[in-house]
Amino acid sequence: MSDIILEDKSSQYVGPDGRVDVQKLIKAYGHEEHALRADAYFASVSDPWTHHLRKPFSSLHETPAMLASYGVVLQMLQPRPDQVVVDFGCGTGWLSHAMALMGCRAIGLDISEAALNIARDATAAHPYLRDRPVTFLRIGDGKIPLEDESVDRLVCFDSFHHVADQAVWLSEFYRVLKPGGRAAFNEPGPNHAESDTSQHEMRQFGVIENNIVASEIRDTAYALGFTDMKMALFQDVPVMVSLEDHDLAIEQRSDIIMNHLGKAVAEGCVNRRVFVMVKPGEEAQDSRYLQAFAASISAVARPIEGGSAIKAALTNVGSGAWRPSGGEAGCVNLGVSTFLNGKPLLGEPERYMFIHEPVLPGQTVEVTFDIMHPPGAVIRLDMVSELVAWSSMNGGTPWESR
Repeated sequence: MSDIILEDKSSQYVGPDGRVDVQKLIKAYGHEEHALRADAYFASVSDPWTHHLRKPFSSLHETPAMLASYGVVLQMLQPRPDQVVVDFGCGTGWLSHAMALMGCRAIGLDISEAALNIARDATAAHPYLRDRPVTFLRIGDGKIPLEDESVDRLVCFDSFHHVADQAVWLSEFYRVLKPGGRAAFNEPGPNHAESDTSQHEMRQFGVIENNIVASEIRDTAYALGFTDMKMALFQDVPVMVSLEDHDLAIEQRSDIIMNHLGKAVAEGCVNRRVFVMVKPGEEAQDSRYLQAFAASISAVARPIEGGSAIKAALTNVGSGAWRPSGGEAGCVNLGVSTFLNGKPLLGEPERYMFIHEPVLPGQTVEVTFDIMHPPGAVIRLDMVSELVAWSSMNGGTPWESR
């Protein structure tokens, strides 16, 4: 790429009126030329913390909309701890970092090595992320450098409208996603290329600001095998009403208020397309999934006064396998609490790590351990999927020595 000369070809795509034809712009430059332009831009950034690395909090003007969109994308994406999540067109990696902070194995992909180097440096300097599985890789012309069916989730957050060939990348998304995997998009609308901001960016920097036509993307994606494309209707600006109208909306579902709210939501989505699609197949659920985790506990041998060995049977009554014990999200541990006169003796239940291999639904594990407790104390056993839920709060059955 270093041998490529940054050539101005604007005469091929800027008309006499100064307007840019995005399709002509796409044809004017090749992949490596776009990469070189992106590298030149990011190499000129003297302090990435001024803007890029502070996303989504770098602008009071942009932050509310970015957080609203990110929240919706997360709900559509439904990522789980330890899943591989690809951030396509990651730039300097703010979303990759966010996914890693939530326990995912983040892989940021971008055309610009300069942007990726900024992301890597920020990762290495972060006290938590530097020890997490966060990877940044450069993408070539129409190829993602990952194995087939190696990705659980993929997200395009304001990046898909920058690609030259949407069909090529949709095909790559389908290839790398596992069966049951999801791809979520937060993008502008079908007239994006004509906006004043887009015209300025294309004219000034030669960057692709393509339209996002959801029907065309759906047809292409479905031809590849994707299914169940769903669009998100939401707004990032709240509808402000009086207390009386608020109560009418909540208590009586007032048609006037509901109509007003519906119009506001529709208007908020005119220039925004947020959607998700699924690769067919069954995605195995385990204790990282709230709805899949539940346990039943029965004591085979109860402790005597003053403490001794207790033997318990731990049964997986959920719909997903338990992950082995540990401190990471979704790892299943036995929690032991001791109560005296109705009050816990310790602030947090003691964790016992007895699960050394996956426990399938319906399977039972018998464990034996020593526990010391004062006379009259009540012992309570409960299972926990770390950072997900306690079984007793999710329909499971704990055990108490009464």
